[in-house]
Amino acid sequence: MFSNVNNWVYYLFMKQFTLIILISLYVAACGGGSSSGSATTSENHTVGAPGKLTYEPESCSETDQIKFVNDVMHDIYLWSREIKQPDYTKYNSQNQLLADLRYGLDDWSYIVSKEISDAHYAGDNVGLGLNLQYDLEHNNAVITYIYKDSPADIAGLRRGYKITSVNGYTIQDMTDNNSFDAAFGPNQQGYSVNLEYLDNTGTAGIVNVTKDSYYANAVNAYNIFTNTTNGKKIGYISYLSFTANYISDLSEALTAFKTENISELIIDLRYNSGGLINGAKYIADNISGGSWTGNIFITFLHNSKYSSWNQTALFSSPLAHVDIDKVIFLTTSATASASELLINGLKPYIDTHLVGSTTHGKPVGMYSFEYCGNVIAPISFQLLNSRAEGGYFNGLEPDCTAVDDTEHQLGDAEESMIAAAINYLETGTCAGSKSTSLQSSLIAEKREGIHRIFNIR
Repeated sequence: MFSNVNNWVYYLFMKQFTLIILISLYVAACGGGSSSGSATTSENHTVGAPGKLTYEPESCSETDQIKFVNDVMHDIYLWSREIKQPDYTKYNSQNQLLADLRYGLDDWSYIVSKEISDAHYAGDNVGLGLNLQYDLEHNNAVITYIYKDSPADIAGLRRGYKITSVNGYTIQDMTDNNSFDAAFGPNQQGYSVNLEYLDNTGTAGIVNVTKDSYYANAVNAYNIFTNTTNGKKIGYISYLSFTANYISDLSEALTAFKTENISELIIDLRYNSGGLINGAKYIADNISGGSWTGNIFITFLHNSKYSSWNQTALFSSPLAHVDIDKVIFLTTSATASASELLINGLKPYIDTHLVGSTTHGKPVGMYSFEYCGNVIAPISFQLLNSRAEGGYFNGLEPDCTAVDDTEHQLGDAEESMIAAAINYLETGTCAGSKSTSLQSSLIAEKREGIHRIFNIR
């Protein structure tokens, strides 16, 4: 039979790249059990211990898995009372049923294989190791970041390079025909991708990059600047996603910040679409200096049936003890879920400001339930800070606007968003942000499932 294993790990994903908060609940294996053939509704399911369902598929047949998806969505789902009641027996696809059941505000609930989910959260990826945003006006794709020691990095590609062709597909081909997956091919070791590009000097080049495994370190860059107004040290960190290895990934930067006694911090979440809430809480704990230990960081509220699962996450004693007076978050529409939770959770306690553009807007989270080698992640609760503030479906608005400047590397004080943040710390005012038609026309590829948060090629 199936067994629930509660790891008490919270995840958050995003909408455009799928954000969610997940309590990692695993229904272990495909087991037996006899099916009566009758439809079981969510009203028949009792509420178990927090994080554990009291039911599972009768078997791993597609029919029983579809029924399980229907039961989950009419039970633990935050909007279970608002969604329709289709005849699930007429469906032959779990994902199609899920898509039809999702409430209007929900652009995030999904089903994915456990193998893919586990690999992404462990930071163990196979591919090129780069993120792209597409410039439809100029028919190219701009590399926004590259993971260190990934195949793309080893091949010499860099942030700001403009990809003009992928395995013979032009960018217009890919966007007009939604042929991104066909162009990049499967994420399999040994698969070669031919890229034509313009480097940061405008020089054309061609490179064959072979997909391989690489470690996705969430800290892409960090630096330390000096506030020319008050002489304080300013820490900067680019954090790409809240994966499971947040302690080791953050260790070097946090140690440097502590050694240099920084008191102002710029956290760059412009590409961060979510991940483990433990990672967000770890950052919050470590910039508190320990003064907020025991206070409420965030509260989780479920639907009325599961109100007994409502709970709060409290600040814990930090390891690094970096005492911060003021924090600036760099944000875009890709900033989502755990990133937004971190911002909202810190606001009651520290001088917090946003520079960039409005965030994605996902003030809700999900559990993750494993079944038959799959994971279903339904929106299951809303998120509030210690002042009961939440509901930011329209996103969190910036104090100062600024645009991504791919002509400079992340961590460079001259990069447009970083420069705007430093200026705000020094003057308390918003500087005019460098903007070009290229930067204003960049869009992200909209993908499905877990690839919405880990939007990496």
